[in-house]
Amino acid sequence: MKTTLLLSVFSLALTVWTPAQAARFMELVEDAYEVSAADVQLPTEQGRTMYVKTCSDCAPTAMQTSAKTIFFEEQGTVAYTEFRELLKQNYDSAVYVFFRPGTNEVTRIVVSPITRPSASPAAPPAKPEQDDQRRRPGFRAGS
Repeated sequence: MKTTLLLSVFSLALTVWTPAQAARFMELVEDAYEVSAADVQLPTEQGRTMYVKTCSDCAPTAMQTSAKTIFFEEQGTVAYTEFRELLKQNYDSAVYVFFRPGTNEVTRIVVSPITRPSASPAAPPAKPEQDDQRRRPGFRAGS
């Protein structure tokens, strides 16, 4: 009986103590805004202040980019100048702005989905074969 009581008290103490200790070590190291590309105003050069409008009634939030800020699109990282052009061409795409809480230092920006302008007009689709017999050897048209 004593052993059962001691185990119960120990289990209860461990249950109460463990979550308190675990929560103490958790720290938010990165936060993010999800906005439309139309709500992001990038600076002309990387390393300057950008503005993000986080809601329709909110004033834009100033955020600091740096040489460490990474720019992503669906296929991977891109240069800052290319990223700016992608945002201009994909005005309705979702943009995810990741930053360090308390400092508003932008760590990375992701745009998705994107539409790339085609370099050349798309070729028309190939016509399906009208008649499978035309592919047989010895077939002559009109017979």
